[in-house]
Amino acid sequence: MLDGMFSFVLLDTRDNSFIVARDAVGITSLYIGWGLDGSIWISSELKGLNDDCEHFQCFPPGHLYSSKNASTPMFLMSRKIKALGVKMVISGEGSDEIFGGYLYFHKAPNKEEFHRETCHKIKALHQYDCLRANKSTSAWGLEARVPFLDKDFINVAMAIDPQWKMIRPEEGRIEKWVLRKAFDDEDHPYLPKHILYRQKEQFSDGVGYSWIDGLKAHAALHVTDKMMQNAEFIFPHNTPNTKEAYYYRMIFERFFPQNSASLTVPGGASVACSTAKAVEWDASWSNNLDPSGRAALGVHLSAYADTGGSAAAQAAKVSSSKMINNNVLPRMMEVSAKEVAIHG
Repeated sequence: MLDGMFSFVLLDTRDNSFIVARDAVGITSLYIGWGLDGSIWISSELKGLNDDCEHFQCFPPGHLYSSKNASTPMFLMSRKIKALGVKMVISGEGSDEIFGGYLYFHKAPNKEEFHRETCHKIKALHQYDCLRANKSTSAWGLEARVPFLDKDFINVAMAIDPQWKMIRPEEGRIEKWVLRKAFDDEDHPYLPKHILYRQKEQFSDGVGYSWIDGLKAHAALHVTDKMMQNAEFIFPHNTPNTKEAYYYRMIFERFFPQNSASLTVPGGASVACSTAKAVEWDASWSNNLDPSGRAALGVHLSAYADTGGSAAAQAAKVSSSKMINNNVLPRMMEVSAKEVAIHG
């Protein structure tokens, strides 16, 4: 299969046949829909299908179809970057999925579970980060390139023994330690130590905690307790479990009222960009479903429940200090594991 980032339609005007294809990871967005008259519609945006299709869904990554055979801070940042005259940017989509960088990976019980979860996250990128990055940048004519999602890089990175990706604060290994260590050059440093080894932040947290706190406060003004009590009847599919989620769902349904539109959006229990695995790995998180990294109780240095810092959070602070002083970093070793390949 072709390498790179793409989604396209090729039309043969001789017989009006066509081929649709999307890259292996799903970096660029693409949807397919069907009209009542039997017509087939392809669009990079749901709004391109909304008026003419009875049913539509995400076009699966790494697939082709032949008629012969057949998120806001990034949006605002992209506007600013484009206004500066920049046409193309490098973005880090995929690194947290490949290296287990999300805070809930602290809870992975063993390397096998860790590895399976990274594989699951990579395969779902087209529904989450890739979708956000592609839409947010393309809206302003800005092109985003995602080097971590190069197929060869994925194959190399996923061949690393997951033991070396696991988070071990007591050994000075925080999120994405392998990747951070690769850029830790004492003679020619790429980044200051306090930047290179700072704790993972969600994108929405990284722009300032007031952003996500403000969104919650705004949603609370528009969604009542009674509305939440009846949420399962209003939205039986992917029922929102917070007022913020309910508010977003109201906006979405106003523009895309069809049932098939809601089916293109994944759901489920989530803590700080996690899948349901976070709750499976630590049941105490089940009552703290929240998109902010601060919901990672006992892990995030500014977690909601950590006023003075839990024991685990304090350990993370100590480990960060150790890494900055470079006293306890284990030496990088050559490791190998059964390759997990992205095949064309």
